Amino acid sequence: MGRQVDKSRNKSLTEVKDKLEEEKAKPVTAEEDKNVKQGSLFSFANCLVLLLTVILAVLVPSAIVKTAELQQLNNDQDQTIANLGSQAENLKQKLQKSLSESVEKAESTQSIMKSLQIEKQELNEQINDLDLQASRKDKVLRDHQQNEVTLNEVNKKNEDQIQNLTV
Repeated sequence: MGRQVDKSRNKSLTEVKDKLEEEKAKPVTAEEDKNVKQGSLFSFANCLVLLLTVILAVLVPSAIVKTAELQQLNNDQDQTIANLGSQAENLKQKLQKSLSESVEKAESTQSIMKSLQIEKQELNEQINDLDLQASRKDKVLRDHQQNEVTLNEVNKKNEDQIQNLTV
């Protein structure tokens, strides 16, 4: 005895496809159409999708506008940073220039001060030499004056003697 197989169970794949196509080809009757549940325009899912669409319709343009504003602000800040950088560079150059001028001025002032100190020392030496010469000349003058006084006295004595002799 062999195995008995249910013939209705083992249908080929092609037979099943053919049956499905026949069912699809049949026109839908009014009764079957009523049995199909018709969706309402304002069902919960539709309302939810409508709400999400409205929210997205508001949020997406506002996000785009905000992004544009932030981009403009970013560009403005970049420009400001560039301007500040160039101003800082200009100020740095001016500072270096004034610093170098100050250093040059200080060096020239120091060289002038050294030359003036040397000149002052030379003048002080000249003053000391002139004082020494003046004191020597004063001494010579005093000596001459004293000699004159002595010679005048001697002269007077001699004149007195001459007068005494002549009288």
